[in-house]
Amino acid sequence: MKELISIQAELSVPKNQRNNFGNYNYRSCEDILEAVKPLLKKNNCVLTLSDEVKIVGEIIYVEATATIKAKENELSVTAQAGIDPNRKGMDVAQSFGSSSSYARKYALNGLFSIDDTADSDATNEHNTKEKAPKSDEPLKWDNSVRTRKLGFGKHKDLTWEKAPSDYLEWVMNQDGKYSELARKELTLRVEKRDEQDDKDAQRINTITITMKSLMGRVGTTKGLAWINERIGKRKVAELEVEQREKLFTEFSDWVEAETSNKAETSNKAETSNKAETSNKTDKLPF
Repeated sequence: MKELISIQAELSVPKNQRNNFGNYNYRSCEDILEAVKPLLKKNNCVLTLSDEVKIVGEIIYVEATATIKAKENELSVTAQAGIDPNRKGMDVAQSFGSSSSYARKYALNGLFSIDDTADSDATNEHNTKEKAPKSDEPLKWDNSVRTRKLGFGKHKDLTWEKAPSDYLEWVMNQDGKYSELARKELTLRVEKRDEQDDKDAQRINTITITMKSLMGRVGTTKGLAWINERIGKRKVAELEVEQREKLFTEFSDWVEAETSNKAETSNKAETSNKAETSNKTDKLPF
């Protein structure tokens, strides 16, 4: 996408904003947009930004998407930022708006290759009790990183894949070189959770179809009575996937036993009827 390459080469967004409390300079999402608009016009490109609120476990975060379109080509980059509805000094709307701006800023950073490790964000001295460490070497993500220990902070002995999500969210928001690693790990967790949800949905669908088929062999009333006896007042839909699989296994065994007993009883009855008919025939007068 040559238009994007041209924009990335020309774009310059200095950090003209100042946080006196934290004693550091920064650039905002608005600063990036103001600097990039003339270049978008020059290269006949359109930039759009969108947000989506997501939840992973108890963590609420906003995922921002920055998309650039040029003729028939387009490219999108996403970034995430945690949301704390109880953030001190902010109401709920302000908290969501702040996280949206933060996520959009880093989506734009990724799209236009604005490298925070090359300027003062990487060396800012934030007034926090704990700081994510800075490194002279750029840090790159690969799957092997997940099994390495963090080596810093209160969770320094935990690996990236075992570190608490809320702590990684804090690291991601520090604007240091480790923030990208934290973002990658959190994104991977979301993707894995979505993938697992899809697998669970397929397993549940298979169990449901098979149980309905088995129900036809013993009768709906009888089958439901057996299920209610096992799970009480709960509904099957309220059970975890593993619980459903256990119930399915037990139900399958019960249906097999019931149909087997029914067949055996039917065979005995048929044999008895044949014997009775034979005896009556023997007593006929001809």
